[in-house]
Amino acid sequence: MMLTITEKVLGILEKREFVTIATVSPKGQPNSVPRFFLRAKGNFIYLVDHVMGQTVGNIKKNPLVSISFMDQDNLESYRLNGTAKVISRGKIYDA
Repeated sequence: MMLTITEKVLGILEKREFVTIATVSPKGQPNSVPRFFLRAKGNFIYLVDHVMGQTVGNIKKNPLVSISFMDQDNLESYRLNGTAKVISRGKIYDA
């Protein structure tokens, strides 16, 4: 079942420069790191990863991720769970 990201949550997310993305390694080791927030469009969230290290490797093996961030004005936290895809070239990457 796919849930829709609400306008309220999108508005809060778009104010963020960084979000935290959590992945898991093939050996079950959690990996939670800050990444640049690029944009949100519909139910898609685009992040920038300049390192292209453990997080990218984990996503390629297991695309299940959790993204967390805060509304600093109201001290409310949010977590979005879903699947991720590494985009390193093409129309979406160039946009």
